Amino acid sequence: MTDPRLLSLFAILALVVLSAVFSAAEATLLALSRLRLLQRTNDDVGKSLSKLLDDRNRYLTAMLVGNTIVLLAADSIATWLAIQAGIFSPVLVATIAMALLVLIFAEILPKMIAVQDPMRWAPRIAWFLHAMAVVLAPITWVLVGIASGLIRLFGGDPKAHGPYVTEDDIRALVNAGE
Repeated sequence: MTDPRLLSLFAILALVVLSAVFSAAEATLLALSRLRLLQRTNDDVGKSLSKLLDDRNRYLTAMLVGNTIVLLAADSIATWLAIQAGIFSPVLVATIAMALLVLIFAEILPKMIAVQDPMRWAPRIAWFLHAMAVVLAPITWVLVGIASGLIRLFGGDPKAHGPYVTEDDIRALVNAGE
């Protein structure tokens, strides 16, 4: 019979890896440039990635919801594992251990890798973004509705977007023209 503590360690590892994928997908989506995608409008990858940008909030919300669920599960398992091991102050130990593990391997590292070359990573994670957006659609629909209502309550416009062309996009355009 397999030791449940060993299975718990593997579950934590798998959940941290899944969290890293969510984080990399989120960073890639935020780092994508519409201008750079315009250079690829003739191929299927460019068209697929443009669709991601057209509904960026939906995909970002799906990534945040998925990552939150995954990390809560990993934290719960780590706390259970620390209690089972008889560690003094198991909640504190599990919290500190998971915070370090998550920050390094599920947040900082994947995001740093993803933003270095988002056009390289975007085609690789597009399927994941699409799949998670579909799977998590009911939850994200409710959460986006609540957030939109709160934005309106405070006088904002939930449909408002930032600049379509950033300073980095202009630099890239100038550099491409040289």
